[in-house]
Order: sequence, then structure tokens, then C-alpha cells
Amino acid sequence: MKPLIGTKKGAKIVGMGADGTPTAYIDKIAENIVLEYLRENEANVIVISEEAGFVKITREAEDIIYLDPIDGTFNALANIPIYALSVAYASKGTISKAFISNLATGEIFTAEKGKGAMIDRKSLNTSTVTNLHEASCALYTSQTEGGVKKVAPLFASIRRNRHFGASALELAYVAAGKLDAYVDIRKTLRITDAAAGILLCTEAGGIVSSPDGDVLSFPDTIQSGASIIASNGYLHDKIVSLIPQNIEEK
Repeated sequence: MKPLIGTKKGAKIVGMGADGTPTAYIDKIAENIVLEYLRENEANVIVISEEAGFVKITREAEDIIYLDPIDGTFNALANIPIYALSVAYASKGTISKAFISNLATGEIFTAEKGKGAMIDRKSLNTSTVTNLHEASCALYTSQTEGGVKKVAPLFASIRRNRHFGASALELAYVAAGKLDAYVDIRKTLRITDAAAGILLCTEAGGIVSSPDGDVLSFPDTIQSGASIIASNGYLHDKIVSLIPQNIEEK
């Protein structure tokens, strides 16, 4: 896959993904590598991926892998070293294991439900920042007047906004304390993008919710997404209070 980074060949559109967006050649190759590995090892799982959609590796499979073979495709094609492989394992409806790797740097984040989160095999925890004016956050909103208004109070309250274009990694960075929060109110974040990062955040001591502070849920289809707040925990209620719920984004 690495020879395709930053190339026109990698950027060539080769079809439409199951998520309803164009599939670049580099995405397809990355996905094929993961699926081939699972098939060769007869993994007893169902894979849900943005490109291939629903793939049953073995006939009796019930457990699920949520796969994003390249989170941050634009970055990979522009040779910006922030793009990742994101894998989450779920059994009986519960996500229990997570793996995220920055494919450009080799940095690896892992988590197991009830057993904490790690970065390169070292335990990690969210930050201890308690004041928004000291916080570094990743804020995403729709490019509409309503979307800008909805995030404006929060944007004005934080110290830094860092926007990397790779949601799985940004969630991992919240877990590692590199970011204090990740806020995405576009309603486009798919479970394949977020599943691994959510487990990482919660196992590292953070909190993940919908923008109104309720339990986060995703649509049943990968053609649709959700909005999310992931924080170090200390800032969560403050962030929720600054996102108005009565403003339409369109």
C-alpha cells in the first residue's frame, strides 16, 4: 500500500463504496489486504467496512469487525502523515477490542473493554485539563451558517482548535491526552470511523456521548452517520452546555 501514498494511481476512483462515497484505489487495496488476512486465517467474523459493506468471512460468523482500512484518505493521497487503520471487534452487540494504527508513523493504539487502553504497549490516559480556555480540541461542523453558529460558542471558549482530518486518530489522541476533546456535529461520522476510537476513549478514562449529552447511538446503515462528543471527562458537561440544540444546521 505504501507505494500508493501521495500518487495519482492511489487517488484513482474505482467505484462507489457501500457507504455511498467514491472508493479510491488506495482504499480498495488497503481493504483487500485486511480481508485477505482474515480469510487466510479463517477468522470467525462478519466485517462491516465502508467500501465492501457487509462481508461474512465464515458461514457461522456472528461477531463483527468494524473496519476503516484508511481513515484520512485525503491525507494519505496528499502525503500528509496522518492516516490510520481502524479496527473494532464486537461480540453480542458490545465493542470489546480496538486497534488503531497511524500508518504513516507506525504508532499503535489498542484497547480492551475493562482492561484499559494502550499506546505502543504502554498504558495511556486522557488529559487532566479542566478549563476550556486551556483546552486543545478538534471541532468539526457543517459548512453552513447554522453549523458555524452551533459550534461558535465552543470555538470561542477553547484555547486551540486542531483539525487533522482523520477521526479515528483524533479519537485516539483524546484517549492519549494529546487532545482534550473531539467534537463532530456534522451527523456524518460512521460507526466504522468511530467504533475503535470510542472504546479507546472510554477505556482511557474519557466520556463519549451525543452532542446533547445522551447515550451515543449510530444508524443501522453505514450510509448514515452520527454526531459525537468525546472528551477527557473533565470538560464534557462544559462542552455539552456550549452546543445549542435549537439551531438548525441547514
